[in-house]
Amino acid sequence: MLFPKDEVWELFKSWAIVTLVFTIAYASDAFDGPPIDVAAYVLFVFIASGIGAGSGFLLHEIAHKMVAQHYGLEAQYKGNDSVPIISIFVAFAGWILLAPGAVHIRGRTIGRNASAYISAAGPATNIALAAAFLPALAVTSGLVQDIAWFGFKINSWLALFNLLPVPGFDGQKLLASDKVLYLSLAAAAVYLVYFL
Repeated sequence: MLFPKDEVWELFKSWAIVTLVFTIAYASDAFDGPPIDVAAYVLFVFIASGIGAGSGFLLHEIAHKMVAQHYGLEAQYKGNDSVPIISIFVAFAGWILLAPGAVHIRGRTIGRNASAYISAAGPATNIALAAAFLPALAVTSGLVQDIAWFGFKINSWLALFNLLPVPGFDGQKLLASDKVLYLSLAAAAVYLVYFL
């Protein structure tokens, strides 16, 4: 079975945590600026977080899983039960600190190419999602455009953040396996974040 029931539940829980954390962190802006309809703003942030951040996280992890399975490895997403509680409390300060879970991969020893592609799959997915939101910024207005902007921004940052060459991050594993692929994805993420 591609997605066992317990894995689907873990993915859903993590999607909900990501959506909630981004909602709390961004909705706090409603109390800092000029008077607005707070309920409407919180609802907007919730929808935008679910679409932009939630789907970005979900598809990032599924991409790792699918590529790992392509190489004949066992791969299953497992949620992190302790960090999400900390993430929710930190979000009330307007900060985002997330590690809701990860894809755990087991199986035979794989080569550098397979390792590189598995590591690259998540950030590459976020880059593709960010690019997918761009047309909506150009051809829509109002709520749809606002959600598209949120999705573009969050996925651009998710790609760049995950590409940091820090132990345990996709960037560190990718840099060790394929420097050209790493630099290509990092350049794309930097371009999305700082130049668009």
